[in-house]
Amino acid sequence: MLNYFFNITKIIIFILMDFFNLESSSDEESKEQISQPEIENSKWDWDKPENFELYYSFKCHPKRKLSQENSFVAKKKQNETKIEKITEHSFNLLGHKSNVNKINWTKNSSDFLLSCSYDPTVILWNLENLSAKKFNIHTKLIKSISFSLQESSFLSVSFDKTCCLTDIETAQIVNKFCHDDLLTSLCAHPKDENLALIGCKNEVLLWDTRTSKTSKKYKTKSYIGIIQDIIFINDSQFVTSGDVLSRDSSEYSILVWDFDSAAVMSNQVFHEKYVCTSLKKHPNSNLFYGQTHGNYIAEFSSRTPFKMNKHKRFESTDHVTEGFSIGFDVNSNGSLISSGSTKGCVCIYNLYSGELIKKMHYPNKELIRPMSLDIKFKKRHGKELLAVAYSNGEIKIIDY
Repeated sequence: MLNYFFNITKIIIFILMDFFNLESSSDEESKEQISQPEIENSKWDWDKPENFELYYSFKCHPKRKLSQENSFVAKKKQNETKIEKITEHSFNLLGHKSNVNKINWTKNSSDFLLSCSYDPTVILWNLENLSAKKFNIHTKLIKSISFSLQESSFLSVSFDKTCCLTDIETAQIVNKFCHDDLLTSLCAHPKDENLALIGCKNEVLLWDTRTSKTSKKYKTKSYIGIIQDIIFINDSQFVTSGDVLSRDSSEYSILVWDFDSAAVMSNQVFHEKYVCTSLKKHPNSNLFYGQTHGNYIAEFSSRTPFKMNKHKRFESTDHVTEGFSIGFDVNSNGSLISSGSTKGCVCIYNLYSGELIKKMHYPNKELIRPMSLDIKFKKRHGKELLAVAYSNGEIKIIDY
């Protein structure tokens, strides 16, 4: 019986040796050391994927760690900030490691773009000489950014409960405002270099950037929620959007304020049961727009009585927000409006008719497309360009 099992075992061993192209050897030969060239030419070459997978199917191999040199190279590539020029008017901006929340072009130049991210960093991109400057001024994700009036500095609000005024040339913080609650939105005054509005929970704060304290609060008796966005519709009035959704207070989701008196000019602007996460003023007419969680952009009048246009909305099947803060923008001559989407595409509409005229998907064919979180138009060298910020940390400048 033992001889039977011995013979069966011997047959199995010969079959396996034949399968792996191995030669039988005596006990004396097995004791001999195999030369280095023979090892290099053996079947178990780890550079060949088929051998690697074959080995793993029989035996668990310990994880191979990166050497110190390789880990340094990987870390260097991860921290790399660069601009890839694809065509004369198309660029890839690589440098952020997480969601890019907001992007802003400079008004005085067509070559500078400012971006903020969850990383949390701010990057100033120079398209003229293909360079970038990174600012590490916050410890938690940055929610919003804005250039100052002279564009020699910028403002940023973060979930570290601070708002910073940072000098672009020196990369130093000029002044900082600290709060007890999260700061969620920001808007610089259109005429005064030293004033900025900061949105937080249930109130808007007026910050004089020459000091470290706020000079005024804008607040109502009713709960207005966390301020999602702030825009000036003229020099003396501004609009805020909150995340209120209750039946009795939905009219407080969009409010029009008087800047000087802090009085609410209107709370009867938007009555639908959606949150407006982003606001934008039309550059040439008395209109402003709001991105809603209902997967459409609504149009409003910026004159009394500040009513919504119920006959026009900008929506399409690929225009999806899914509860995220998705940005949008109106081009310089006021003829087009474009929105991002959680599906990763960019939807461009005719502003006068509301018709979808173009849809652009994320250029790279990935299994899971990143969300397009913010959109900004810019006229550069006679061409209308579109900057798109994505949730994978990329920013693309598109010649649409």
